[in-house]
Amino acid sequence: EHITAAAARHPLITLQENTIVTDLVVSNGVCVGVETLGGEQELASRGVVLASGGLAGIYQHSTNPPGFNALGSSVAIAARGGVETQDL
Repeated sequence: EHITAAAARHPLITLQENTIVTDLVVSNGVCVGVETLGGEQELASRGVVLASGGLAGIYQHSTNPPGFNALGSSVAIAARGGVETQDL
């Protein structure tokens, strides 16, 4: 089963597809939500997973499909927000 389908059916998970996250909302060093493009929407959360495709796009040769945008944007957003990253 595809992870997206499983997440979509989970009662405690809300997916925000086709949403561009610009910044994290951080309170006392803990990420409690995200801001989206244009500041149009602030999404509060008890946990945030930034699944943006990883870092493979920074390399000249990769096994990712052509045109796959994996430039580490989620790592940059996390660093800018001052929060810890894991499982890169």
